[in-house]
Parts: sequence; C-alpha cells; structure tokens
Amino acid sequence: MTAQSDPLSDRAKAPSKEKNSFSYFEEPKAETIKDRQQRGVAALLTRFKYLVDLTATPAEDGATKEVAAANAFRMEVESSALVRAAEDLLQLTRELKEMWLFGPLRGIGEGEGEGKIDEDSKKVGEMVEALLRRNSGVSGP
Repeated sequence: MTAQSDPLSDRAKAPSKEKNSFSYFEEPKAETIKDRQQRGVAALLTRFKYLVDLTATPAEDGATKEVAAANAFRMEVESSALVRAAEDLLQLTRELKEMWLFGPLRGIGEGEGEGKIDEDSKKVGEMVEALLRRNSGVSGP
C-alpha cells in the first residue's frame, strides 16, 4: 500500500444523537447548535474527501482480489458515513424548524384564552384577499 493515511483510522467520530439532541424543556444554546452544524459539515466534507481519495487512487499492478475487496469495503464504509453525516445535518434542521414553529413548551394555561392569533390570522387573510382582488381587477364575491 502507499504511504497515504488510512481513511478508516483517521476518520472523525460521528456525534451521537443522545448527547446532541435536545428537548423542549431546555432550550439549546446558540453555541451548541452552531457547534453541531459545524461538526456536521466537517464530517460531511471529510467523508466526501475520503471517498474521492479512495476512488481516485489507481489500482497497483498485480493487485489481488483481496485488495479490491478491501477497497470496495472502505468505499462502502465511507459512503455509509457520508449518508449518516447528511442525516445528522437533516436532524439538526428538523429540530431547528420545530423550535422555530413550536417554541419551548408552555405551561398549563399559559398563552391560552386570548384568541388573538386567530383574529390576527383572519385579518391577514382578509387583507391578502383584498390585495389579490385589487391586483386582479376582480370584484368580491
């Protein structure tokens, strides 16, 4: 083999879900989220680099079936790790969307009874319909 570093021994460990996932009972800090994002992108780029290195390495003359099988296995491992890194980033985006949409959990009775959001959404809907009618030149129903 060549003096090139072995991708299987150099690879960074993927972050575990238990350590990095959060619940709505405690809001994650911005640094934690940024750190997860940066580690996810770094893992994705590292896996892709290793995969490209493995595919770009020419086969030596007289390479045996065992060497070819080992390279194929390494490529499979790196491909799986690449997919896992992408899944970790997708998990982070899903958690961010949930936080953005739902926010932290509210206490019992907190934020209920006002009905202000429903009234505001009806007003916005009426304003959008009026704007669309005015722009299209169609009179109301």
